Formats: sequence, structure tokens, C-alpha cells
Amino acid sequence: MMMFALSKINLLILVVALFTIIVYFTFSFQAVLVETLARQEAAKAMEQASGVIESSEQCFLNEVSVPEKLETASGQGYSFLMELRAVDTGDTNALIFSVISRDAFRTAVNKGKEPPIMASQRRDQHAAFHIFSIDEETGGLCHSSSALIGGGIKAIPIDTFTVMKETFQGVNNIYLVPCTSASKADCDDKLQDVACWIKNKRGSETRCTDTPEKPPVGKDPCEEIYDDMVKCSELK
Repeated sequence: MMMFALSKINLLILVVALFTIIVYFTFSFQAVLVETLARQEAAKAMEQASGVIESSEQCFLNEVSVPEKLETASGQGYSFLMELRAVDTGDTNALIFSVISRDAFRTAVNKGKEPPIMASQRRDQHAAFHIFSIDEETGGLCHSSSALIGGGIKAIPIDTFTVMKETFQGVNNIYLVPCTSASKADCDDKLQDVACWIKNKRGSETRCTDTPEKPPVGKDPCEEIYDDMVKCSELK
């Protein structure tokens, strides 16, 4: 009777051990799979941005779409954000795209910490990178050192960013501008705001995108747009 009870206990221990091992390897495999998908997404976005950066044209632009989730072959999705960041490294400047879990981002923000990065891609370039983020209050643009793609402003998804290259006086300027695919005109409108920022910063208009037309009478719309962008950037 004692031997029978011991054999039952040993069998139970074996089953629990096997279950623990299976669960461990399942979660480990899932984590590796999601990390691989994150690397692929960051690499894809950087490849599209690099196509603009490497262009021999003095003016060139392209829109980069960021999906809402990292999708596995089984159809399971993992919500994420993509951070666009520019870093001055001395001789060159670095453009970094980082993939961050949306849940981990919320947790880190609530704790006042930096969120863990799932994967990132970096490009060093002799160029001036200009990144714009979205003001959560107004939905307008702020000149910033970083921007998040994949979030939302008042239920509007910020799921796209435009990469625009302009060569001006021998300097390659790269502008990264977030917008939403929910509105067909939003990306163009955001580029016009950037055109206002360029016009006020250097005193001449860009040839790479339209600048809002000044009415025959009244204030230049670019002045108000630029003022709002400056105020927003100062708060960042």
C-alpha cells in the first residue's frame, strides 16, 4: 500500500515537472518569436526610411506605415509602439527606431521609468535629423528629439510617419513627421505645418512640400502654426 502511494506521488511529481518544462519552453519560444517579429518591424521601417535618406534627389519623401500589432502565424497579436529618436553622436547623427511593448510602455510610464526596448535599428548619417511629435492636447506638431508611432490622440491612431529629405545649402535635412492614415489629408497637412516651421526657421520656403497659401488680406497662417509649434516644443 505504501509503495502504491509513493508511486502515485512520484507520478504526480513527474507530471508537474513535465508541465512546468512545457510551459517554460512555450513561453520562451513565444518570447523569441515576438522579439524576432519586433526586429523585423524595426528593420522594415528603417529600410523604408533609408530609401529616402539615400536618395540622390534634392527633394524626396515617402510614407512609412506601422501596423497596430506584431502578428504571429497563428494570428495572435502583440500591441507595440515604435519610437523614432535622433541622437547627436559628434561626427555624425544617429537615427534610431525602437520597438516597445505597449503594455510595458504604460507600466514604465506609470512608474516613471524608461520602457524596455524589444528591438531597435540604428543608422548613422552625415545629416540633420528633425523629428516632430504629436501634441496630445491639440493634435498639432512639436519639434522634438523623439516621437511615438502607434499611439493615438483622442481615439485617432498615429500609425504612419512621413520621411522627407531636403538638401539645402549642401546639408541633407531629414524630417520625420507622424500622422494618421485615418484621414487621407492628414499626412499632407502635417507636412504643410513642417513647411511653416522651415520657413520661419531659415527665412525661406522649402521646395519639397507645399506651404500654406498666404491670404491677400490678414495674417500669414504660417505664423500661427509656427508659434504653436514653438510653444509645444518648449513644453517638451
